[in-house]
Amino acid sequence: MVMTSNITINNINPDLSILGSHQRFIYDPTDPLVRTQCYNQFVPIVGTNSVNDFELRNFNLAGYRLKNTLASTDTFAFGKFEFQYFVNDADTTGTTIWQYSPGTSTGSHSFYAGNPPSSNNLVLTLDSTAAIFSVPVYGRRVSGLMYFSSNTTATASMVVNTWMKVLGTTTLAATGSEITMPSSNRLTFTTSDSSTSPPTVLITANFTFKNAGAASAATTSFGIYKNGTTLLSPVSPTTIAASSTNLNQVSLSVMTTATTADYFELWTMNTVTNTPGVTVTDGSVSIIGV
Repeated sequence: MVMTSNITINNINPDLSILGSHQRFIYDPTDPLVRTQCYNQFVPIVGTNSVNDFELRNFNLAGYRLKNTLASTDTFAFGKFEFQYFVNDADTTGTTIWQYSPGTSTGSHSFYAGNPPSSNNLVLTLDSTAAIFSVPVYGRRVSGLMYFSSNTTATASMVVNTWMKVLGTTTLAATGSEITMPSSNRLTFTTSDSSTSPPTVLITANFTFKNAGAASAATTSFGIYKNGTTLLSPVSPTTIAASSTNLNQVSLSVMTTATTADYFELWTMNTVTNTPGVTVTDGSVSIIGV
């Protein structure tokens, strides 16, 4: 005689301790259908949701949570699903890493990044029609170029062995990406993904300069300054004559990282006091991502 019975458990201690490092559910090997189910019989009402939380906790009472939420206003009966992390036992709301939200016409997947992930760092939204990236996705390399053209403004009153920003009017090239020129002789990196390592950029300068007056012969150096405070290596020293007609050609390249709002400028230094200064007449400074 085979007897069957149904057992309904009305209440289980929610803080029940399980002894041992692991537990198993072992099912009949002859049964092709195996299901483990948890039911929430609460019917959503206005202002109150039906919520199922499935959590993996460590000894800090922190970890990860699978969360299914159904509101009374939801169009679809299965509700919203989220993958979260939580930091302690009191963190009942958690922070979403990924979620699926059904809509009336299309559902959407949202992904969050950061360390740790944050609702302020939405990086990707996917639905049935499009992928919307909330942070830059560089289909082309970061690039920008500014140039001097027939400049006559001198970088004057040069004090011996003192770096100064090169003066003169520059123009930003019409093509470029993620680079602006808020003022002459300044290229600014405008966009950087905070969730990843700062990108590396190559800065190259090629230009012509001359003594602005009949100052003493000296060594004039040029270099790239980052944010007006850091001289990047290497620099380019050049010997100039005590003449305002001799032209000198300079080329230099430096490599560094760039984050949002970092800016780069061409600076110069003379080994003797040069009151007339030097004039960068023509040339360019460019930035390109590598």
